[in-house]
Amino acid sequence: AAKMAEIFPATEAVIYGEGYGAGIQKGGLYSLTKKFIVFDVLVGGEWWLSWENSCDVASKLGLDVVPFIGEMRLEQATEMVRLGFPSRLNAGQMQAEGLVGRTVEVLFDKKGHRLIVKLKTRDF
Repeated sequence: AAKMAEIFPATEAVIYGEGYGAGIQKGGLYSLTKKFIVFDVLVGGEWWLSWENSCDVASKLGLDVVPFIGEMRLEQATEMVRLGFPSRLNAGQMQAEGLVGRTVEVLFDKKGHRLIVKLKTRDF
């Protein structure tokens, strides 16, 4: 809480991520210890930070951040996930679970929810 107050002294922020590592589903293949990995940061309840700024926040908190794979069209991402690819979390020792894609510029649906796509290898 103290580190969050240092980083965001004038507003609230929410760090989105998930636990992974030994003891969390099959996470022992990713890490021998339990860890938290950041994938998004929402500031003031309405501003999603850019990838670079999310990485900066994670670094200041001493947290891992999900790997950036690259910019690509949805069709390219779908094919990449369909074929499978090595995870970047464990030096390629196992296949990645999939990809989460965001638009270059943040887009929202008519209810104000941010548009994101999640492609999972197990769905192919």
